[in-house]
Amino acid sequence: MVLEGLKKAWDVLVSPRYSAARNFYFRPITGWQSIEFAEADMTEAGTGRSVYVVLFKMNYSNGSGRYLEFITSNKDAFEREFRPYHEKTFGWEKLESMADYNKFGVTAADLRGKWTNDFSGSLSYVMPTPEQPPGRIRTLRIDGDDNIYVASSYEKIKDAVGTNFVTDSYYSIDRNSPSPKYDKTSVPRFNVVRKISGGMVSTLKTPDGKFNLPHAVSAMTTDSQGNIIYAAASFARFIGKIDLATGSFTSLAGQSYKRKWCPVYTQGDADKAEFVDPASAIISNKKGEILFTDIRINRIIKVAGGKVWTLAGNNIIDPCGQNMAGRSQEGNKDGKASTALFNSPQGMAYDSKGNLFIADMSNHVIRKLSPDGTVSTFAK
Repeated sequence: MVLEGLKKAWDVLVSPRYSAARNFYFRPITGWQSIEFAEADMTEAGTGRSVYVVLFKMNYSNGSGRYLEFITSNKDAFEREFRPYHEKTFGWEKLESMADYNKFGVTAADLRGKWTNDFSGSLSYVMPTPEQPPGRIRTLRIDGDDNIYVASSYEKIKDAVGTNFVTDSYYSIDRNSPSPKYDKTSVPRFNVVRKISGGMVSTLKTPDGKFNLPHAVSAMTTDSQGNIIYAAASFARFIGKIDLATGSFTSLAGQSYKRKWCPVYTQGDADKAEFVDPASAIISNKKGEILFTDIRINRIIKVAGGKVWTLAGNNIIDPCGQNMAGRSQEGNKDGKASTALFNSPQGMAYDSKGNLFIADMSNHVIRKLSPDGTVSTFAK
């Protein structure tokens, strides 16, 4: 059974540090990405303090997984910060997004009991508190004037923000629709954009003082005028722009929030284009063109002149039945850009000669796309 791995993980990672367990449950969470959830009221062996513990696991399609342990004073505190247990995948995004928060190394010597490799994944511990909710820097960009822009979770300032913010209208329309792509009970994935310039840090706001909070930012760059260009991932699936002078949001490419599952890739007119997961990297070149990676379909995509087309990558896109969130077959092939194959392309950068370098993550290589349209392996 799937939950057997979770039970073994609990016995190794959690049980040795506690003397008692009450209200102990292992629960499955169903959906396109399998999630497992264990909970119990525990007593700390060293202090005798009563705490509520959750062991949360995300199971990935390649057979691996990631465990996160959450420790709060009681069950009510956990549910106020996150939500009560429910069986559907959606609504757990806030827990999933914490996979890279507050991480520290753990070895076998740190834990009592038998250490086994019967379960896989990374180990993270998170203790959220109302006084210091966790936050994470999502993406960073340095513009032509050496200003640094950072997009991070708005969790640490959400109480100060309140309702004094603006975001893209597409998210607001979807959220208030009869059938929103995001569950109405899910936590918004807002990002705050900060600017570091001349030794000073400021937060991006509109001229009338409202916080600019783009939603579901996965990558960010700037255009020649210094405006913020960003890729919105998850169900948003579009390329957006924040005008620094006015604070307004516009869509540059992609039909935002069009589909929940079974996304499709459509080229052509920018306002009619569709993406699968523009969630890795985005840059702009000297011509003002925008390039980004769609990691699930292993393509480098260009936006220019109101059009969208594939710059490089021709991996076969699998039918929705194989993955509701969309995917393509992995590959590693040099040659013409139109026939080249990638495997999770991530970061990108130009050199002075116009060569585009691509971090092909799961192939563990750096690829080069030359101005003549040839893809080659630059380093491995």
